[in-house]
Amino acid sequence: MGDAARKNMPELLAPAGSPEALDAAIAAGADAVYLSGRRFGARKYATNFSPEEIAAVIARCHERDMRVYVTINTLIADAEMADALGDAIALYREGVDGIIVQDAGLLALLHRLVPGLELHASTQMTVHSVEGIRAVHELGARRVVLAREMTASEIADARTAADVLGMGLEVFIHGALCYSYSGQCLLSSLIGGRSGNRGACAQPCRKHYELLTWEADEYGRPERVRTMGEGPSYLLSPKDLCTYPRTAEVLSAGIDALKIEGRMKSPEYVAAVVAVYRRALDATAKGRFSPSDADMRLLLEAFNREFTGGYLLDGRTGTVMGKDFAANRGLLIGAVIKMQPSRRIALVRLNGMHDPAAGDGMVIALRPDRSDAVPVVLRRDPDRRGDVVELPVRERVAVGAEVFLTSGKAVAAAHANIMHAPLRRPLPLHLRLSFREATPVLAGTVRTRRGEVTFELVSPVPMEPARTQPVSAGKLRELIGRTGDVPYTIEEFTIDYPGDLFLPIGAINAFRRSFFEGLVAAVAAQYRPEAEAVEAAKRAVAGEVARRSAAYDLRKGEGAPPEVAVWVSTLEGVAAAAHAGATRVCFEPSGCGGAPGEHEGGAGVHTVEEQREVLKGAIEAAATICREHGAVLVWKWPHITREAWLRMAVSLLSGVRGSVDGVMVEGLGAVEAVREADPVMPVAGAAGLNVFNAAAVAALRPWCGALTLSPEMTLDQIRTCAAIAAGDAPEEPCRLAYLVHGPAELAVAEDCIFATATGCPGRKRCRRRGMVAGIRDAKGHIFPVTTDDACRTHIWNSRETCLVDSLPRLADAGIAEIILDCRIKPPAYTRTVTAAYVEAAAAMERTAGDGKKGAAELLSLLERKKEDLKKTAVGGLTAGHLYRGVLDSPE
Repeated sequence: MGDAARKNMPELLAPAGSPEALDAAIAAGADAVYLSGRRFGARKYATNFSPEEIAAVIARCHERDMRVYVTINTLIADAEMADALGDAIALYREGVDGIIVQDAGLLALLHRLVPGLELHASTQMTVHSVEGIRAVHELGARRVVLAREMTASEIADARTAADVLGMGLEVFIHGALCYSYSGQCLLSSLIGGRSGNRGACAQPCRKHYELLTWEADEYGRPERVRTMGEGPSYLLSPKDLCTYPRTAEVLSAGIDALKIEGRMKSPEYVAAVVAVYRRALDATAKGRFSPSDADMRLLLEAFNREFTGGYLLDGRTGTVMGKDFAANRGLLIGAVIKMQPSRRIALVRLNGMHDPAAGDGMVIALRPDRSDAVPVVLRRDPDRRGDVVELPVRERVAVGAEVFLTSGKAVAAAHANIMHAPLRRPLPLHLRLSFREATPVLAGTVRTRRGEVTFELVSPVPMEPARTQPVSAGKLRELIGRTGDVPYTIEEFTIDYPGDLFLPIGAINAFRRSFFEGLVAAVAAQYRPEAEAVEAAKRAVAGEVARRSAAYDLRKGEGAPPEVAVWVSTLEGVAAAAHAGATRVCFEPSGCGGAPGEHEGGAGVHTVEEQREVLKGAIEAAATICREHGAVLVWKWPHITREAWLRMAVSLLSGVRGSVDGVMVEGLGAVEAVREADPVMPVAGAAGLNVFNAAAVAALRPWCGALTLSPEMTLDQIRTCAAIAAGDAPEEPCRLAYLVHGPAELAVAEDCIFATATGCPGRKRCRRRGMVAGIRDAKGHIFPVTTDDACRTHIWNSRETCLVDSLPRLADAGIAEIILDCRIKPPAYTRTVTAAYVEAAAAMERTAGDGKKGAAELLSLLERKKEDLKKTAVGGLTAGHLYRGVLDSPE
C-alpha cells in the first residue's frame, strides 16, 4: 500500500498491558500503542511498565515510526501531583507522542508547564458533545477519546468543530464496554472500595442482579418488594464491541484514531485482534475490503461476550446488553442432537465454524447463563461422521444444548504466525556507500512521518589495497545490505567503490552493525524534544510544586458553618427543602432530562417548544416557592447532556435568568454550553466534574463559581485541596461543596434497565418512568434504580451517605457548602433531612465561641441528629470515603 493511501487511514491504536502484548501489537501491524506506568494508569492490575521499560518501548517504537501514548488517566490527589508531573516530564524527555489524561487539573497544569507535550483527554473525561470537545481543548487537549456512547453520526457532526480547533478524535472500535459512562461510575468504589477512577475497578457490573419494584413509604423506604423479569441475570453487563464487519461505517465518521480495548488481555488476543483490523484498514485503503468469515471467527475465538456494534453503530436498538452471560462466550460450533449415556458420549452436529481437534476446550450448555454448563477437553481427535462429531462428556447433557469452543488452536496459531512473520511495513531506506580515499563512508536516509532522517558513519577501519583477492562491489552490497532485525527495507543502494580494496568480512560486518545501531538511534532521536525545552519544563514544574506548597501554608483559621444546599427533582421537593430552611435549592426537574427525539424509542414526548415551556414553567414555579422562603434557586442540569438537550437548554437560559441564581452542571460540555450561550450566568460544578485536587479547582475556577469535590476524596485530601486552592488565589474565592447526605449516584448508563430486563414497550406505552425500583445483588443489598425521560438508567447506593456528625471537620477543612441529595426521595424525607442539617449548621454557629462546653453541646446534638436520620434511611448509613479512602493499587 502506498504512503498516500495510508495517510488517509486513521491510526490503528493497540493496547499494550505487558511487554509480550507490546511485541504482539508491533508484529501485528499497529500504528501506535497505548500503555501505562505502574502508578497512575486506569488498569493497575495489568502488568504495565517501569520508567526504564517505558523509555525503551518509546525508543523501540519510534525506530519503527510507531507512536506511543502513555496513560496518566486516574484522578490525581494533591499529594501525588508532584509525582504525576515528574512522570510526565520523564515521558516528555523520552519523546512520548502523547499522554492520555483524565484529571482536569493535571491536564491544565501540563498544558501550561510543558507546552511541547501533546495531551489527550481520556474517555474518563466523559466527552459526548461538541461543547465537551471545545472545553477539553481549552484545558489543553489536542485529541479526545470520545465517550463510547456517542454514535457515528454524532461523531461525524462533531468533525467540523474538531477540525476548526485542530482536535483529533479517537474512538474505541473493539473490546469490552463499560456499563456506565466512563468517569461517572462509582459502583466499584462505593460497593467494594476499589475505585475505577483510581485504576482499580473490580467490575461489579459483571455480576448477577435481580430487578425489583416496591411500594414506598413516606420516606421512600421499600414496602411489599416484588421481583420483575425472570430473576437474577447479568443486567449490567454489556456485550463486547466489534466494528470489524462495518469498518466502512466507522471510517465514514472521520475519526483520527481507532482504539482497541484490552490492556488486561493476553498477547494472543492482541495479536489476533490487531491483525484483523490491520487487514481491514489496508484492504479499505485499496478499495477492496469485504468482511472475512475467517477473520470474524478469529475475533470470536480470541474473546467475546457476544458482539455488538455498540452505541457507536447500533445506537439504542437493544443490541448492546448481554444479560445472559458475562464471561467469554467462546465460538458457537454446534448443538447436541443425541446423548449416549452408556458411552458418555454426546453427538454434536457442527455448524461449520470449527472442526474439533485434540487440545480444544469447550462447554456444552442448554441455558444462556450456562448455569448447567458441562466442560469438555479433547485429549485426542474425536470420531466424526460427516458433520456429526462425538464428544466425551462427564455427565448427561440435553438435546439442543449448544456447544461453544472456549480455547482452541486458531488464536495461538495466529499469534505464532504473526510473531514469526517478516516485519510489517518496514520503513523505506536509501543507502549510499562512498569512499574517502580508502575509508568507507556509509550514509542512509529513512523516510518517517516526521520527515527524512539521515545518518552517516565513517568506518573506523580503512580498507587496504588488496594483495590477492579484493572485495567486490557485489560482496559489499551483500554484506552491508543485510538489514536483519532492523525495521527498514532498502529501496535504493548506490555504491561508489574504487575497487581493488580489501577488508576482513568481520570488520565489514562490524561496520554494518555500528551503522544500523546509529541509524535507528537517529530515527528515534528525532522524536525527542530539545534539551533546552526539557530543562525549561523541569524548571516550570519545580516552580509549580514550590508554589503549591507555599499556597498550602497560607491557609489559616477555622471554617464558618457551611451553607445547606439540597438537590431535588419535583416542585414538592422544592417546597420541602425551602420550607425546612435550605440556603440553596438545586432543582433538576424530573421528566425533562432528555430532548425530544434524542433517542429512537426514547421517552421524550414533547416538541422542543413544548418541552422548553414545560421546563420554564417548572423553574418559574420553583422560583416562586424559593422566594417565599428566602431560599436561592439553582437550575440543576442532568448528569448527561447530549447535543440535542444542550441546544434546547441553552435556548431557555435567557428566559429563566430572572428566576434562577445560576446553573449547576455535571460535565465539561455543559459548562462550555452555558459559557457560550450566557457568559454572565453563574455556573456551579457538580460531582460529575470529578474535582479531585486544587489544580482542578484552579482550572475550573474561571468557569465555575462553586465546585463540588469528588465523593471519593478523604477528609485529609479535602483539607489539602481546599488549603492550596484558597492560598493559590485568595482574591478569586471558589465555593467548595461536598455531598454529605443521601444515596450516592453510583452510575449513569445509556441503557434502559427495564428494557434490558423485560423488553421495551415503546415510548408511548412506557409506564416505567418514575417507577420505584431497584436491583438486588447476591449479598442481598438493594440499590435503587431510576430511569430518566431519555431512558437512561441511574443506579444509587444501597446505603445512604450521612455526614451530619462530620460537619465541623468538613467546615474546618474548607467546605463552604454541604449538599443533600434528595432527588429520588419524597417530600417528607427531604423536609426531615434538610431540617436536621439546617439545625446542625445553626448549632455550629451558635456554639462557635463557647469553648469545650460549646463543643460538647454541638457533639451531642450532632449525634442525636444522626440517630434521627437513621430512621429515614434505606439500607443503613455510611460515611462513604471521607475517612476510609479508596483502594487504588493491587497491594
